[in-house]
Amino acid sequence: MEKRSAAKCEKKAKFQAAVCGKSEDAESCTLWAETMMQSCVSKNKCKLYLTTNQGVCSGAYKAMLTSFRKEDSPLMEKYATSDSIGNCFKNTIDEA
Repeated sequence: MEKRSAAKCEKKAKFQAAVCGKSEDAESCTLWAETMMQSCVSKNKCKLYLTTNQGVCSGAYKAMLTSFRKEDSPLMEKYATSDSIGNCFKNTIDEA
């Protein structure tokens, strides 16, 4: 996922460079392109973090649902109750 994020930012940078190449005000356009690049990188880091943590929470939730149907289904120790799984999702959203 990190590779795709980097490729996405590179693609945006190429587009912004093309826009700045046609712009009359090169200095402000360059500042705009740099700002947009920083924005892309920081948003992708946040998205990667959020996606990873949501995957953990979703896995714990699915394991709990499976445990209702099968008695020998293992649960994640940290997320053994509905409250802990709910807190996992809540904390993930709060931290992002």
